[in-house]
Amino acid sequence: GIESRRLENMRSNVRLRLSQSWVLNLTYKRGINLLKCDNAFFGNRNYNILLENYEPSVTYAYKSNLRIIFSYGLTLKKNRIEGFENGRINNLTAELKYNLLSGTGFGAKFEYDRIAWSGSASAVNSSVGYIILDGLLPGTNYLWNANLVKRIGANLEVNVQYDGRKPSSS
Repeated sequence: GIESRRLENMRSNVRLRLSQSWVLNLTYKRGINLLKCDNAFFGNRNYNILLENYEPSVTYAYKSNLRIIFSYGLTLKKNRIEGFENGRINNLTAELKYNLLSGTGFGAKFEYDRIAWSGSASAVNSSVGYIILDGLLPGTNYLWNANLVKRIGANLEVNVQYDGRKPSSS
């Protein structure tokens, strides 16, 4: 059968420097994510998701060595066809970036996501549930990562990265 996709995104960003070290950033995102499949065997994959995201963040920078970012995000996603599933994602993020001498940098990030889901329990494991929940599960989710970057010469860089996640109910 024929499958069509459409993805539209709009983003507005306001940045306000409060002092030499402090920056306030406000971001608003709005978008549409559409998948339409005319094949009767795959009709349950159809979705038309409206997304709205509000994300204020505050950044502290110490010289050029250290940057700490705290942010809160509220994301609302609504499927406008079939099951009319909805997701409300509250996200708290803390991020640290530290540059050492001689082209070495370290970064770490921790996210706490609280996801509220309205829709059938079986829809959580469907394609629409995956898109709305960003691959996570309703409830409390934790994500973290750490990376170390070392520049070796002018054109070579070594990057070691660790990503972890603890979805709800596991």
